[in-house]
Amino acid sequence: MDRLERPSNFVLVPATIAILCGTIADILIISATIKTRKWYSTFNLYVMNWCLCDALLMVLQPTTYTVIFSVELVDHKVFCIWMGEIVVITIGNFIFVAALTLDWFFAQYFENFSTKIRRFSKVQIGAIWVTVVILTIYICCKCIVDKSHVWIFSVTTVSLIMYFIVQILWFIKRKTSSPANEKSNLAVALISCYFLCWFPNYLIQAIKTFEGSSEGSQESNVVTSLIGYMNSVIMLLLLYYGDGEMKKGFNNLCSRKSEETEDQQNCETLEAK
Repeated sequence: MDRLERPSNFVLVPATIAILCGTIADILIISATIKTRKWYSTFNLYVMNWCLCDALLMVLQPTTYTVIFSVELVDHKVFCIWMGEIVVITIGNFIFVAALTLDWFFAQYFENFSTKIRRFSKVQIGAIWVTVVILTIYICCKCIVDKSHVWIFSVTTVSLIMYFIVQILWFIKRKTSSPANEKSNLAVALISCYFLCWFPNYLIQAIKTFEGSSEGSQESNVVTSLIGYMNSVIMLLLLYYGDGEMKKGFNNLCSRKSEETEDQQNCETLEAK
């Protein structure tokens, strides 16, 4: 198996900055959601776990580490598990997006059924994480690096089909019924943002799959991934300006930090005296 070729710093540095910004955005979203009154709602639980999964994906990205050291120094077995885990967490990301998509669909068209299944949202989220753990165990036993693009392409294709169906249904819903509530529009916006940000990278994976090769320009892969990394930042902005409760959560989070900083400064002043 060939190792990853090192892209130029012209590509790596912006990608690394995007990863750091995305990770911070994910952490802020999780922290702000916990500050809301209804953090335990199905929508908020999906968003928090989605961001947690996305933060793990950011931490695992080899782009950041390539700036520090050569991937050639990593042991073959460790490299296989590392790259495989990126695939697994990526799949977990798409499953959470698919779950949020299905939740929106049932809430709009099968309200009674949606109310019933939402009672088991924590079980559903737990099942997703169990799936991630099982896949992690699998990739520890078998190297899937050469087939990783096939895995990602397959899961993304299914998710995209669901997304386009939801977009059509959402458009029909807007034209034929009363305006949707705030959470409904926000859910569609978050789902749309995710797929639009990662669509360029999906095209790269599609080309690799149809060519039957795992090889390809690492620079093009990093550049298209860079757009995907910024999804978390856009997601943070959508939640802040599109959800009143979430905006209060962000404000509470910031005010708490300001109070802690002020208290710390007061303590330092007293100690100095």
